[in-house]
Amino acid sequence: MAEKKELPLALAQVLTKYTDPEHILSTSEIISILESEYNLTCERRTIYANIDLLKQYGYQISTWQENGIGYYLNEHQFTEKEIKVLCSALSGSNQLSSKEKKVLKGKLLATQSKWAENGVDRADNYIGCIPVSSAVRQEIETLMNKGQKIAAIKAVHNAANLGLAMSKSFIDHLPEINWKKCDLDTYTD
Repeated sequence: MAEKKELPLALAQVLTKYTDPEHILSTSEIISILESEYNLTCERRTIYANIDLLKQYGYQISTWQENGIGYYLNEHQFTEKEIKVLCSALSGSNQLSSKEKKVLKGKLLATQSKWAENGVDRADNYIGCIPVSSAVRQEIETLMNKGQKIAAIKAVHNAANLGLAMSKSFIDHLPEINWKKCDLDTYTD
């Protein structure tokens, strides 16, 4: 039988890692995960009692009685949108090393179901929160193709000042500009 003190914590971790409104677990699936990943065995009634305990302590768990399907954590510590914004800001930060960014991103993702990582990886490719429209990208590319680097740099800076974001691959697509040494006042074509 499961150690009485360990089971609620392990159950909370299982629900956090494996469930969300689109990924629902049955009692037998929960028991199987507890056995395989935590080496804990328990009965169905013990799962029900521990889910009730977690709900008393503020976990937003949808139950079989409520949804007719199974159990899932209805609210994680952060929403997927919040995680994307935090990872995006983390990606653009120059205060942390790549290793520190990776560790912090892992900590943020640990608060989500394992399926949330896909959406976060896409957000990680942005510097900022709001993608640049295709019209702005087109304008910058046209200016670069015409050799008008100053105008292109100003367009990029204007977009950044508006809180718009350019993917790293788009910025890398403009190799003629040394972005780290870029100063609008002294830069010349």
